[in-house]
Amino acid sequence: MSKLILSMFMTLDGFVEAPGGGLIRPDWSEDMERNWSTPNVAPDSLLLYGRRAFEQNAPLWPAMERDENNSVAFRALARTMNELPKVVVSRTLTAPGWNATVSKDSLGDTVRRLKQSFAGEINAVGGVTLAATLLAGDLVDEYRLLLMPHLFGAGHSVFKARHAPIALSLEDVHRMDTGAVRLTYRRPRDEQAVAA
Repeated sequence: MSKLILSMFMTLDGFVEAPGGGLIRPDWSEDMERNWSTPNVAPDSLLLYGRRAFEQNAPLWPAMERDENNSVAFRALARTMNELPKVVVSRTLTAPGWNATVSKDSLGDTVRRLKQSFAGEINAVGGVTLAATLLAGDLVDEYRLLLMPHLFGAGHSVFKARHAPIALSLEDVHRMDTGAVRLTYRRPRDEQAVAA
């Protein structure tokens, strides 16, 4: 069974999106590319999106791959993003493009099906609503959080949504040269209960 990883940027005061819904972006560097971006887009992984984040990302990454002002490494990352298979959970999207398929099933049913049928990692990379729903359903096996050295003051937080208490195990801490910190937490599970 594959695992589902939730990867998100987060300010020190807990915000993952600006008040209008725009992405809060981290400062970028080669260290960030090597220790954040590359692990989150492993060649054998699948990207899981909500509709809104997918529609924001679908035109962005092909343009980044073509932009000769971007570094060779960043263009290679963009190429990987474009090539990876994607699943978008949406009841309204019909022709997604960008190497994606649409699941009209509930997020929980979609995740359970993907965990059974996909051999690599499933990386949930898009959207506050998607992340909050995954959290509420206790569907995440690993949390990769990039804690940025900013206090934003307002916006949207994944962790304001109601959910049951969840105990996590700290797996890794990596300090980036930008001052951000990558935190990796695992969700311990009873293997017998998961297999049932």
